[in-house]
Amino acid sequence: MAEQKIDQPQLGGTPAYATPSHLFTNVMIEYIFKDLPKTLCLQDWHAVVGIIYKVVTGERLFDLAARILLKLKKEIPNAINANREPAMVLEAASLKYWQSAVAEFETKLHNKKKTLKSVSLVVSSDSTKMLIDEISKVQNHLKISVKKLIESQTVFASDSHKKSLLSAPFAKVSQIKAELSDKKAGSKFQPAERQQAIKLLEELEQLKKQCSHLKSALHSLKKSVPVISCDDLLKCMFYIILVHMHQKPWGTINL
Repeated sequence: MAEQKIDQPQLGGTPAYATPSHLFTNVMIEYIFKDLPKTLCLQDWHAVVGIIYKVVTGERLFDLAARILLKLKKEIPNAINANREPAMVLEAASLKYWQSAVAEFETKLHNKKKTLKSVSLVVSSDSTKMLIDEISKVQNHLKISVKKLIESQTVFASDSHKKSLLSAPFAKVSQIKAELSDKKAGSKFQPAERQQAIKLLEELEQLKKQCSHLKSALHSLKKSVPVISCDDLLKCMFYIILVHMHQKPWGTINL
């Protein structure tokens, strides 16, 4: 059976629950993300993340990111009319939006952690299977990204250092970064190398953090009765969305 053509949804969306991909046609989404059905599905996931947070906390999750999306809604047509390559426009819009969305997500979930941890959901068998499949795919993607990042850098050049970074948990990477960031502490690096090391560790820290959150969610979902806290579910869904929606070559999201 031939694949059914997906009709073009209305461009745009409620800013607090939308993503930059809402502002582009199906043709452009398929060209950039390769998988149109999955991208449209993850757009809905993003809205669900915002809705769950609103239901549990009574507050909106993506206020600042929504303002950026409203600006992008005006800037994107102007950029395209100025003959900028649409793919490049989407890449620039993605970095601007997700930089804000990630920072807002992590700050607000940290501030509401107690509330979000206190509310748990029993996940249906179909949803459990879907989430486990998606988590496994993203975990593999993140493991490859971590390995490539470590192998491509020259600041921690020895094989032993690379091996240590590869196996180091998120907390250990954060500790090393904090020690290097402390200007009062001594460092074996020259100033320029030290900055390179900190930048590398920041990127590695983000990847390891995402791995850690996905592992926690997977542990809950694989229990005989899959019960997961709203905190773990939101982190799991958000980082699955992020890995697909903001591709690494488009720029690093630094916090």
